[in-house]
Amino acid sequence: MKSAEIAAKAGIKKAVVDKAIQALKKEEKIISPKVCYYTAK
Repeated sequence: MKSAEIAAKAGIKKAVVDKAIQALKKEEKIISPKVCYYTAK
């Protein structure tokens, strides 16, 4: 899912989702199979 899709479904701002995605990427809990799309590892 794209970060904007996640934000819309969760009902929160995209900026909050972007920060969470960055943190999860550092912890290697999510991966990006293609640009701007994320999935659980």
